Amino acid sequence: MKSIYKALLAPFFVIAGCLLPGVQAQTGNPGPNRETGTDTGRSSLSLMGVDGKNEEVAIPFGSRPKRHLPGVISVLRSEQLPQVPYSNLNEALTGLLPGVYVSKQNTAPGYDASNILIRGRSSYNDAQPPLVLVDGIERDFADMDLSEIESIGILKDAASLAWYGIRGANGVVLVTTKHGNTAGTKVTLSGMGGAQLARANIKPLDSYTYATLYNEALQNGGLAPLYDQTALNAYKSGSDPYAYPNNNFVDRFIKKWAPVQRYVAAVSGGNEAAKYFTTFSYYNQGGLFAETQTPNYNSNAGYKRYNFRSNLDATVTKNLDVSVNIGGRIENRAEPGQNTAYAGITDLLNAIYLTPPNAYPLLNQDSSYGGNTIFQNNPLAQLQSRGYNSQITRVLLASARANYKLDGITKGLSLTAMYSYDMAGVYISGRTQNFEVYQRNPATGAYTRFGTRASLAYRAASFANTSRNNELWAGLNYKRTFGAHSLDIAGYYNGASVFNPIGNIRFDYNRKSASTRVSYDFRHRYLADLVLNYSGNVRFAENHRYGFFPALSAGWIISEEDFLKEIKPLNYLKLRGSYGLTGNDNLFNARLYGWQSLYSTAGFQSYSFGTGFSSAGGATGELSLPNPDLTFEKSRKLDLGFEARLLSALSITWDYFLDKRTDLISPSFIPGFIGQGLVPGNSGEAQYKGFETSLGFNKKWGLVNLNLFVNYTLAKTNLNSYNDQPGLPKYQLQTGHPLANLGRMFVAEGIFQNQNEITAAPRSTLSGKVQPGDIRYKDLNGDGLIDNFDQTVLDYTGVPASYYSFGAAVSVAGFDLSAMMTGQHGGSADIRSIIYAGNANNGFLNQYSVDRWNTTNGAGALYPRLTLSDRGNNTALSTFWIRSTDFLQLRNVELGYTLPGSLMKKLKLSACRLYINGYNLLSFSKLNDLDLDPALISAGRNAVYPSLTTLSAGLNLTF
Repeated sequence: MKSIYKALLAPFFVIAGCLLPGVQAQTGNPGPNRETGTDTGRSSLSLMGVDGKNEEVAIPFGSRPKRHLPGVISVLRSEQLPQVPYSNLNEALTGLLPGVYVSKQNTAPGYDASNILIRGRSSYNDAQPPLVLVDGIERDFADMDLSEIESIGILKDAASLAWYGIRGANGVVLVTTKHGNTAGTKVTLSGMGGAQLARANIKPLDSYTYATLYNEALQNGGLAPLYDQTALNAYKSGSDPYAYPNNNFVDRFIKKWAPVQRYVAAVSGGNEAAKYFTTFSYYNQGGLFAETQTPNYNSNAGYKRYNFRSNLDATVTKNLDVSVNIGGRIENRAEPGQNTAYAGITDLLNAIYLTPPNAYPLLNQDSSYGGNTIFQNNPLAQLQSRGYNSQITRVLLASARANYKLDGITKGLSLTAMYSYDMAGVYISGRTQNFEVYQRNPATGAYTRFGTRASLAYRAASFANTSRNNELWAGLNYKRTFGAHSLDIAGYYNGASVFNPIGNIRFDYNRKSASTRVSYDFRHRYLADLVLNYSGNVRFAENHRYGFFPALSAGWIISEEDFLKEIKPLNYLKLRGSYGLTGNDNLFNARLYGWQSLYSTAGFQSYSFGTGFSSAGGATGELSLPNPDLTFEKSRKLDLGFEARLLSALSITWDYFLDKRTDLISPSFIPGFIGQGLVPGNSGEAQYKGFETSLGFNKKWGLVNLNLFVNYTLAKTNLNSYNDQPGLPKYQLQTGHPLANLGRMFVAEGIFQNQNEITAAPRSTLSGKVQPGDIRYKDLNGDGLIDNFDQTVLDYTGVPASYYSFGAAVSVAGFDLSAMMTGQHGGSADIRSIIYAGNANNGFLNQYSVDRWNTTNGAGALYPRLTLSDRGNNTALSTFWIRSTDFLQLRNVELGYTLPGSLMKKLKLSACRLYINGYNLLSFSKLNDLDLDPALISAGRNAVYPSLTTLSAGLNLTF
């Protein structure tokens, strides 16, 4: 624990070392930015809710007072984001906004990943990720640093999304980076350090229990036991650790915690002629693997990231404003040696989690690596004798924007142009090595070698995954007020060229669009927006490439009407609605140019040309037949809602939404005698509908400021049309069920307890023989057999129907405390790969195997009998293996203290805040009995990195 305390205190020592005597900094009004510590006394949750004020909100190529927006845009300011050392900023959105669902996918250093889903699923072609834009350009923001971000806007309804036309159907995340201001120079230093604790890791069996269960599995299959009583006694007593080893690979090679650090330095300021903002940050996430240090290298997983950003805004003339934004990062991913990215981590975790505890001694008596013909991936050898991989990713993000006022033509008219140049590439290097393992014959003492040793050498360095993205936006803006009438018109052209290699495809692809927005405001009370977009993508044939996407929204601030002004408790009420059409061209189930005939030399046998008998090398084969009618998905969105503020303290938003999506990609079934497949077609239809709401309460009593908030989203999905295989019975059709359902499955009716039950039940064809202890299934078609005709589609889905969060924040006398809980309901998961982890080599045995059926525990068993072969009846997907992923989680707790003004003045500081926090702390779930993290049930199992709890402490200084 002392090491953890040192990690928590590290940022305080580092920043203290930077405060050298005699250093003077020009100070000014720092503004409300909690990243710099200037938002004194307020925690990250204190700004939740709707206040009805004229807060400026970023919209595509402009900004509007939130009060005057008829569309649906939820906004997070930088000061509202929890100060957690994230390696993936997608996680930062969890629970903070209604309608935003974040699902964890990976936790490994450098590969930490989370998916974002806005509102619900109305497409089954991919994970339905939103379009992410940073300063108006399509870019990923997951690897940015918190210090770069000014705000994050979530665009949800057609009125907000139609601007992006063919790319807007999945929602948009609009990220705005920070810029300088004229308030004076501000210098900030921030640092945090902490520990990431492994949680919900698998608990391996000891050798005695493993051997006993393995014998039982053999006997259940009619085979003789492998381990005699002498071996069992030796495993139990530990009398001979070489002949009868008892390894705990998890405890030995997975540490309890790993360090994490983040440091930031930023400076901003300016005057009327020029404003600037520059930040540099460093992030370091250690790995959980133990015994990784060798004399030549360290093979532990790890991730280091250096982020840089410099934004400059200049007024060149009275009519010309220019902005230049440059951002970049260098990422260094390290992992145990293997030929491909992430393979070193998965290979090692497979060996740690799935190798039987008695497979071999890690080191033989002669200090050679232990192993045998079946288990050769000794984890100690993998960590110390296979080398390491290093991947250095370099990213440059640059954009320039110019705005020229054309008041000489007409007042309020301006011309704007923006161009971006983004590049990224990966440099792969490291050290390569290989090992051999030995198995000792206890009778003769001779060793048998497996594998081939290779000496340490430098890995062949290479460049990979080079990508480029160029975008041009150019258009006119017209903004004018005529008495009580306000008009805001924007019209833009967008062209983009993208080079992002996918597999062996090396094509640039281009997209073009034209967008127009007309916003009308009468007396700041009656609001209307009309958005028109015409856009297309070259991945579709010319006559199916472009689409027209209109949307209309209207709002009414009804609280401004005379008949409501006398209602004193009602401070603000706005009614709004929108309807429109958007599109989605991100179709992963169809190849990039599915409308064209494509040929490949990969995976095809040589073909003889002409009259000779010799075949031509590098034979070419045709891929799936093209579909010239392939086109993009179309999404019709409806939104009806309101925003309100009551008693000057309580804020409420509520929205009903409906999304109907057509032209979904569905499989194309053609007769087998054609001899070739067909690119999928646009024959699917689906929808989601539901509502989202947010409630906030903010009240101040003297020195005490209290904030409470609740977010809730309900989104039910349905597949309206799908090109299923012909001839299927109705109960096997996908139509009418939720999207992301878990597939066709059998309906389980418990476990057979005796032979009489088996005799009286329908005969199962899923395995050669059914025995007591096997799963019993329902005969859906009543033919007396259990076969594939008894599978059905049920409403179990991997995406929850509802998700929510609630939290509280209180500040008093410089102290602030905040906490947030998140949860979800209506999701399910298939746990077969967890209960039956591994393969026949390890007997599919793990900590859950002790709860199997046998003749002594009978009806109390949680799982079927153990067996190594003829397992089809028990491993089939069925309701027996479906578990609810509903959970309630203590997501974040933070305690902070801001030094009083008198003390900061003596220290020549504008602000100083210290804090400690915890992230992903505690979960309540129906999966608790399995010791699984419901947010990522595979964590710590098979080849998946453990789930992490983060404890950290930080210090923010402003000069």
